[in-house]
Amino acid sequence: GVELVELDLVVQTQATSYDPYYGDQWNMRGILAGGINVEPAWSLTTGSSRVVVAVVDSGVLPHPEFSDRLLPGYDFVSDPANANDGDGRDPDASDPGDWRPAGACGPGSAAQSSSWHGTHVAGIIAADGANGWDIAGVSWRSRILPVRVLGRCGGLTSDIIDGIHWAVGLPVPGVPDNPTPAQIVNLSLGGYSPSGCSAPLQEAINRAVGQGALLVVAAGNNNQDAKLYTPANCRAVLTVVSVNPWGDLASYSNYEFSGDIAAPGGDQIYGRVYGILSTVGSGAQSRGNPILNYYQGTSMAAPHVSGVAALALAMNPALSGGELYYLLKLTSASFPSSSLYCSVIKICGAGIVDASVSTPVAGALTSFKLVYEFYNVDLNHYFRTGSKDEAGLVNKGSAGPGWYDTGDYFYAWSDASTGAVPVCRFYGTPGIGPNSHFYTASAAECEWLKNTDPGWTYEGIA
Repeated sequence: GVELVELDLVVQTQATSYDPYYGDQWNMRGILAGGINVEPAWSLTTGSSRVVVAVVDSGVLPHPEFSDRLLPGYDFVSDPANANDGDGRDPDASDPGDWRPAGACGPGSAAQSSSWHGTHVAGIIAADGANGWDIAGVSWRSRILPVRVLGRCGGLTSDIIDGIHWAVGLPVPGVPDNPTPAQIVNLSLGGYSPSGCSAPLQEAINRAVGQGALLVVAAGNNNQDAKLYTPANCRAVLTVVSVNPWGDLASYSNYEFSGDIAAPGGDQIYGRVYGILSTVGSGAQSRGNPILNYYQGTSMAAPHVSGVAALALAMNPALSGGELYYLLKLTSASFPSSSLYCSVIKICGAGIVDASVSTPVAGALTSFKLVYEFYNVDLNHYFRTGSKDEAGLVNKGSAGPGWYDTGDYFYAWSDASTGAVPVCRFYGTPGIGPNSHFYTASAAECEWLKNTDPGWTYEGIA
């Protein structure tokens, strides 16, 4: 008497947010082609407090959606006239407002009320979707590091360079070291630079990437080629183009012929509610009360990508910025076939960032580790490590001078795997052994060296 046999499947709840305005956030869900489809990812993780996202912007207000996860930042706006807070650089990274009277930013410049731009960006990344208040961000548990570089008339490249350095834990003269370096740096800013990325800015980006960080950059809102705007035209950044709710290029967005990635930035030519709803202050000059408002722009698209990257890091903290760069592009969703600019002309990037795919793929990569390689021309010596943190220290100069990153990386197994052999790592004992590392895949040689030669110190499985 057996009629049939079926698998007795285990099913899980699909996580969602019940915050009162979550229903207005088309950008978070998969109901429209331009959304990031984050709900399946929330079934795996809603973020981690281990993940720090730097918002390099106009400063951030302590909005109730994320104030308990807002880290002490730093204000790098060096010009007191531009700062709007009465002084130059200081430890207060809150947003004093970017309001200005007519003519303040040059002849003919218009008067402007405060936008609370950095606070809007921070809410997209990290608003708490489980507190019964307002909206949901992408990563509910990530911490936000505010790095203020923009005043009422924008920001100087030199201030932005120092802000990037500080955000990832690199030293900045005259400024206390950052005790909570960011793994993700959101740069929702840009300026016209048809000559390309400046050498000092590119060097700062390279150094930040060397610390294992991912730099996410807005493409710009001028309906032009993003290669005309910086830092979108810098190498090693993930430039984000904005798509409308239906997955085509937003009416204002810059575009990319080479293409990095796209994300929802809103398009209010279809109506106010087709912008991106996030956190701001209510005041025209002073912060006022914490409220919500709809904005549009590639400044809104970039933090969606930063938030999805934060979910990926919550699943797999070992991922480097370079790995995240490719993971987010390779797991992005295809543009709808009806998308003229994105599917036919192909000027929007690899696809629309898709949290439902990138998050589980990041989890699957925990079985592997990226092995970094360095070379020291003075010592004629190579060094390899499977630790993102150790690679960052070498790039920072902590291992001494002369080391450079060869970029010759490969993947290894991070845990015991069928057919794989553990590699023992030794370092020459200071004062006894050589200034060198030694690796062996021979279990017998590993045990012999541990027990018989004091010139070598065992450092574990590499």
